Amino acid sequence: MMLNSKFKRYILFLSAALAFASGAGSGCSGSRDSALSLIDEPAAVKIPVTNFRYVSSKLPTMNLKTLIDESCVKCHNAEITPDVPLTNYLEVYTRGVLVKRAVQPGGRMNKYLPFDYDKIMEWYEAGMPE
Repeated sequence: MMLNSKFKRYILFLSAALAFASGAGSGCSGSRDSALSLIDEPAAVKIPVTNFRYVSSKLPTMNLKTLIDESCVKCHNAEITPDVPLTNYLEVYTRGVLVKRAVQPGGRMNKYLPFDYDKIMEWYEAGMPE
């Protein structure tokens, strides 16, 4: 069986890593497993905190439903644009990426209405809380 050079290098790297891990365990004085010490731990994912909500904010100015109803639902409803309705939270949430692209500077919807992109993006980046 012929192996390509990329696969051979991968096998050599793996065998060297395993040899290093098995040899490193004998001199380690910590309580961690030697194999685990070779793994880089991923950085904690920071989810931005936002006060914006779709409808559940105590401050009415922080609810985006009003903005979406005034700007989007005029056209994005079951009667006019039935393929992309934005009349409730679930519809907006499931089309979050499309909403983000449409309202960004230069996006498709900016030719019809100006959007508060920063407000919508802060809400989007925080996970689009209801």
